[in-house]
Amino acid sequence: MKTFAAVLLAVIFLASVSAMTVQEQRQMMIGVAQECKEKTGANDNDLSMLILKKPMTTHEGKCLMFCIMEGMGVMDGATRTLKKDEFIEYISVPAKGDQALIGKLSAIAEKCASITDDDSCEMAFKCAACIKSSMAAQKIKTDIGI
Repeated sequence: MKTFAAVLLAVIFLASVSAMTVQEQRQMMIGVAQECKEKTGANDNDLSMLILKKPMTTHEGKCLMFCIMEGMGVMDGATRTLKKDEFIEYISVPAKGDQALIGKLSAIAEKCASITDDDSCEMAFKCAACIKSSMAAQKIKTDIGI
């Protein structure tokens, strides 16, 4: 029964993300970020660094990043891995149906999903850095929160 409930929640989440606009996605991320700030002990500076898309410098900031990625459904907390399919669904919103861009971002997700670390916070930080640097190398700019 628990498995069925988990699958049902995942389907509902993916349906809601795919129907979102970029603005709705941002609002959802802001709500998750506020919850995660309290949960992780991150401070206003950590949150500012995230908003400004600057690298996190504190462990709490990296944990904030992990918590947000997990809360947005793109990170698996149990396995400490990027959920490729969910990440692709998430980035499809700001890509606005641009299949070439989605293809490039999918390849980036595939590459960065292989990153591992025993510390989930460090893993999220490394994964986000991989995504960001890979996007920069390909001169990709989107409204995604990375």
